[in-house]
Amino acid sequence: MNTSDFYKLVMESFIRTRVYVQIPTAKPVTVNLIRRSEDVKAIDYVGDDVPCYDLVVKGAPADKLSAVKVDSFTAYVCNYRTGKTINQVLGKSADFMFTMTMDGCSFGIGIPGKDGTVMVSHSNAKGHGSDEENHLAQQKQLIEVFDKNPFTQMLEPSNYRKGGDGTSITTFGMRENGEWKFYFQKWKKLSSRKFQTSGVEPID
Repeated sequence: MNTSDFYKLVMESFIRTRVYVQIPTAKPVTVNLIRRSEDVKAIDYVGDDVPCYDLVVKGAPADKLSAVKVDSFTAYVCNYRTGKTINQVLGKSADFMFTMTMDGCSFGIGIPGKDGTVMVSHSNAKGHGSDEENHLAQQKQLIEVFDKNPFTQMLEPSNYRKGGDGTSITTFGMRENGEWKFYFQKWKKLSSRKFQTSGVEPID
């Protein structure tokens, strides 16, 4: 699957990332795109049914769910850890990047190098008190990760959710014409097995 095909797919469906890597690696990994069976349903913002997919690392527990594998491709994974900021350098070895579902976390994007590489970070700061205190802790973590240098972009909770409205996002990156670009799909969990998407937006 190329980047154009994936972008079209995410515009027309609900895609959830379940790509946590037990042993973090700087190298890309194989990610399987699996279509969920009838046990999981999703609708778009006007209420029409859309297909449901999971993105999972090949061989991970979630990869063995009742589902049909649609495709496999190589991707960088920016890992997740509670109360920490995890970073990942994106190069030319893959055209995709994914991180775990974000529901209050921040995502930082560094300044691209001359060779096109860029560092990204998934920042989680639960346990610091209020949402505002958690947010400030995330900002501090990101500044430290990027060595106190300005980063080009930062996706914060206030950019994709209002208070505790339950909005989560699927954050992903694609390398197009040698340049990394980043996007997120907004969605809400309506019940244990039903979701609603509300569009895809660029991180800019």
